[in-house]
Amino acid sequence: MLSAFLVQREFSSMCSVRKPLRVSEPIGIQRSSYFISLPLRYGIPLYVSSGVMHWLLSQSLFLARITAITPQGTVDMAHSYSTCGYSPVAIFVAILAGIGLAVVIVCLGFRTYDGTMRMVSTNSRAISAACHVLPEDRDSGFLLPVQWGVVAVSHGVGKCAFTTAPQQAMVEAEEGVRGVRMPEEGKMYR
Repeated sequence: MLSAFLVQREFSSMCSVRKPLRVSEPIGIQRSSYFISLPLRYGIPLYVSSGVMHWLLSQSLFLARITAITPQGTVDMAHSYSTCGYSPVAIFVAILAGIGLAVVIVCLGFRTYDGTMRMVSTNSRAISAACHVLPEDRDSGFLLPVQWGVVAVSHGVGKCAFTTAPQQAMVEAEEGVRGVRMPEEGKMYR
């Protein structure tokens, strides 16, 4: 869930600022993907809390081997057994930690979305639609900083995509637009 929030946040930030693409194997000014798939300020607390939860759960339920010893000092196999042991204190702390983790995730979900782009997150169909670039960006556009917005207008219908074109005052013509700008409420886009 946290990954989906952060993917959408980074995706929508490309609407207002030109940024190089984030890729697995960067070339030139491209940015590398995150080491643990999340920015460190989110990833480190998430992995630490996950480790603590695993440790608490391992302390809550555990395997216990009971070995009975006879008065003569030999092992009494008839009265020796294995069982599952538990710790009520560890169970209670694990439940509290789990509730705390869920509350933190829900609180992060209440952060307001700036609404600059449609919600895309990890929807590959929506990402693909945003990535249908202009012909001039096909060959080397992926190596330069890109920005999302209206890149063309044809017969009153705008086209939104990522482009390397600078953000500037748009000059609309019947068959095109130069530069990139924000979509406007009430107009049609594809």
